[in-house]
Amino acid sequence: MKKKCLAVGIILLFVGTCIIPAIAQNTEKSLSSRGNWLYVGGSGLGNYTRIQDAIDNSSDGDTVFVYDDSSPYLESVKINKSISLKGENPETTVISDNESYDTIDFQRNNIKLTGFTLKNGHYAVKNSVVNISNCTVFNNIFDGNYAGVWFEYSFNLTITENYFFENHFALAITNSHNVIVSLNTIKLNVEGICVDGNENVTISLNTIEENSDLGISIYRYPLHTFIPDNYQVFSNIIKNNYEAIYNNQESGIFRDNVIESNHVGINFQYSSKTVISSNLIKNNTVGVTIHDGSYNEIIMNNFLQNGRDAAFFYHLKIGFRRPHNVFRQNYWDTNTSLGPKSIKGQLEFNVGFYPTILIRIPWFCFDWFPAKEPYDIPGMR
Repeated sequence: MKKKCLAVGIILLFVGTCIIPAIAQNTEKSLSSRGNWLYVGGSGLGNYTRIQDAIDNSSDGDTVFVYDDSSPYLESVKINKSISLKGENPETTVISDNESYDTIDFQRNNIKLTGFTLKNGHYAVKNSVVNISNCTVFNNIFDGNYAGVWFEYSFNLTITENYFFENHFALAITNSHNVIVSLNTIKLNVEGICVDGNENVTISLNTIEENSDLGISIYRYPLHTFIPDNYQVFSNIIKNNYEAIYNNQESGIFRDNVIESNHVGINFQYSSKTVISSNLIKNNTVGVTIHDGSYNEIIMNNFLQNGRDAAFFYHLKIGFRRPHNVFRQNYWDTNTSLGPKSIKGQLEFNVGFYPTILIRIPWFCFDWFPAKEPYDIPGMR
């Protein structure tokens, strides 16, 4: 028995002598600048003074970590490696570029940016190289820029858990595929989220408040390369903007949003085949307006305390076709009768030669089976 115990003890001692150096080596690597971590600022031996110098000396897959000791960093940073650029603390690690063209320029695939305040730049984050992919902007503060995030012709973008404050554009994305914008706070900008000519866009779980013009704007123009399609806008809180949502694209889904205390809740212009469902549309001057759109469905929403719940305007052209938008099973707190809810609109057309005269004709559509009680949907509790 003593021999067995002695043998076990020798084996454990041997294993321990192997494990301890390995642990020590891993600990040393995690705390030093060697390996795939490079450090900027701080008091560590070999730390870089400038962010750009650390990026220039990095390789694909590395992490450049920036301490807040030397903040603010007055730099224009070009990321031409597939790296992670991390700030120590998003509230105290500041990069300011004094309103020059780009504060941070993405030039490669697979870049992750997190942990910074980016302020007083023209474009705080932008890509100067087209067709980049798999880039993430996470947990940053964008303050006082012309545009916080501005991406064009890109793929697989994720913009999440950022704070956008007092920019002209909080974020703008054009001609891109597979975009996720989620869990951001977008407040006191001129325009919040502007997406234009994209495909497969998800805008979800954002708080969008007190922007002086548009909360979310979704555009489509024929000249753009990509056909916009598959927009999903859900579970956002959109309050106290001039317009909560402006949309002129096709085949979008807008659901489970709280759209409250805006001048216009949802403004659809030249849109078709979109679905607005299960939203709380409350205390807006106008809840929903549709301009020259057809085959849109507005179903199972709560309309509460709006100055005007809904309206539509349709401009008649040669070969007139009646506008066909469906209002179905919504709850309207202004519907005092047991019958259908009428939605008043206008048909417009021009007569005569230049200058023409615009004629407006009152027109109605109906929610034939409105809900008798409000739905238990987000924002009601």
